[in-house]
Amino acid sequence: PAISYYSQIFIYSLIPLCLAAIPFAGLLRDRKLAAKEWEITQLKNQFVSIASHELRSPLNGMLWAIQSLLKPSVTNLTEKQKELLTDMFRSSESSVATINEILDLSIFERSTLDNLEHETIDLVAIINEIIKTLALGAQEKHLELVMNTNEWPPKVTIAGDVAALRRALMNIISNSIKYSYGGTTIRIGYQQGPNKQHIISVTDQGIGIPPAEQEKVLQGYYRAENAKKVQAHGTGLGLWLTRLVIEEHGGTVAIKSKEAEGTTVFISLPTQHNNPVIAKPTVAKPEIKS
Repeated sequence: PAISYYSQIFIYSLIPLCLAAIPFAGLLRDRKLAAKEWEITQLKNQFVSIASHELRSPLNGMLWAIQSLLKPSVTNLTEKQKELLTDMFRSSESSVATINEILDLSIFERSTLDNLEHETIDLVAIINEIIKTLALGAQEKHLELVMNTNEWPPKVTIAGDVAALRRALMNIISNSIKYSYGGTTIRIGYQQGPNKQHIISVTDQGIGIPPAEQEKVLQGYYRAENAKKVQAHGTGLGLWLTRLVIEEHGGTVAIKSKEAEGTTVFISLPTQHNNPVIAKPTVAKPEIKS
């Protein structure tokens, strides 16, 4: 019958249309899942950012208070009290370092590098400020932080984001303090490269980094095996975040190290970089390693 003939034609013509619609349905589902995942990630990063800020402020206040109590001018403390204050300072400092790394990571995940400030920065002033901040931690290990003034000009100015660069440089110097042998010297040097770029070096006399692991420590979520033995605490994010900040300012990070003898980290930054913010970071997010 004609009706049966045409109904069969209609049904058979629907089959390829249904088959063609399946990939589009899958694509639509994937887009909805991706949008939901992005929304959840944004909420998570917003929460992490707010929580980190709220935790960091009181901890920094505690650090400043403890530093004030541990000054040589305070003479009415017993040795036991000084020991307890030193332990409090060390624990608080470790917590602040972890919070800073989590906060920095959330900034990169939100791609707010596009919003880095473009301002004139004096690297000499920043490093002097970092040395003052980290002085007590260095004193605990009887370390000397030396900025080779004969190598540094009165000012070293670049264009960039002062907060991001301060965090990057602080990561390098605090790592040197963590992994230096007691009673040694950490030297912060300066030279101008062949293309007039600023080259900052931080040299310590510490445990060093094994040759096979020197590239890995710049990739994120990785800590050298000998570093784990010296200090169990650590996220392995510090050097990776430092590298991303420096690269976003048009620079590079390099490591020269010898195990059990020490490490030098070189940071190269361009003298003139009219646009220190490169669009969105192209560096892949590191895989989490056990």
